[in-house]
Amino acid sequence: FPGVIIEPSANPPGYPKTGHGISFAALLGVLSKTEVISLKDSEFRLTLDALGKLRSNWLPDVPLTDNPAKKLASELLGKIPLLFSSRPLLGSIHASTNVLHEIGRTFSVYFDFPEFNHHLVEAFEFPSDIRQKVECLFVHSEFFSERIKLRYEVVDKLFREKDLKVNNLYLKGQ
Repeated sequence: FPGVIIEPSANPPGYPKTGHGISFAALLGVLSKTEVISLKDSEFRLTLDALGKLRSNWLPDVPLTDNPAKKLASELLGKIPLLFSSRPLLGSIHASTNVLHEIGRTFSVYFDFPEFNHHLVEAFEFPSDIRQKVECLFVHSEFFSERIKLRYEVVDKLFREKDLKVNNLYLKGQ
C-alpha cells in the first residue's frame, strides 16, 4: 500500500499537532499536482524560506531575550490564556488552544472579535480574582478590516481599564 513516511526529524517535538505544517504542505502538493491550484515549486520554496526565517527566532536554543515565543510563554506561565482574534484566523486560533491544551497542559479558550464584545467585556467582575488569573492575547492581522482593527483598540483600552493583562501579537505575512 503506497504511503508517506514522515521522518521524526521533520517533527522534533513529536506531538501530532506540531506536524500541521507537514500535513498542509502535503495537501498543497496534491492540489498542485492535480492542477486544482496553481503553485510553482519556486513559490513554495520561497514560502518555506520565509517561514524558516520567521521560525528561526523561536527555536529552543535561542535565548529568552531574543526569542519571542519564550517571552510570550514566560508571560503566560501560571495564567489562563484567553486568545482573541477574528476571521480569517479563527481556525488557527482554535488550533492554538488545542495545542495549549494537549502539549502545554494548560486551560485556554478563544473568542471571536466582534462576537464577544456583546457579553465578555462585562464578565470580568466575578470571581473577584479573575483578573489575576487570566492573560488576554490579542492576535492581530494586517488583513483585518479597519472596523475590526478599531474594535481591537477599543477593547484593549477597556480591558486595561479593568486591570486585565493584555498582550498583543502582530502576525507577519503576505
